[in-house]
Amino acid sequence: MASPQPISPRRVLRIPMPVQTFAGPRPDPRFLGYIANVSESGAFVQCSNPRPVGTYLCLLLQLPQAPSRELLCSAEIVWTRGYAGALGPCQGMGIRFIEMGERARRFLRRFCAETEPLATPRVPSYPPVDAR
Repeated sequence: MASPQPISPRRVLRIPMPVQTFAGPRPDPRFLGYIANVSESGAFVQCSNPRPVGTYLCLLLQLPQAPSRELLCSAEIVWTRGYAGALGPCQGMGIRFIEMGERARRFLRRFCAETEPLATPRVPSYPPVDAR
């Protein structure tokens, strides 16, 4: 039996950061969504229109403290999540980084290990409504 691969530290961003994509004949980056959490191996992108699983993208990530404030990489969509209601989790897509420069990968490794990954925000619980 193969041992499970170690999970790289994941950092939840307090303020989601924009991510853009380069697609088709247009050389200009286009807004894709917001990075909600990131690790050295991938990220969750909050967006209203997730791309299909298996889609490959060229991305421009904007992260706080990045040496050039932007990281270029190629990625694959590995899972998606649709709208789950007002109190459900955000819709979006999980991406796996495929190609990334060594400098960007080192930055991500340090960025994600800097602080312990923050807990996922909890949905507030409200007292039950009195049905009298």
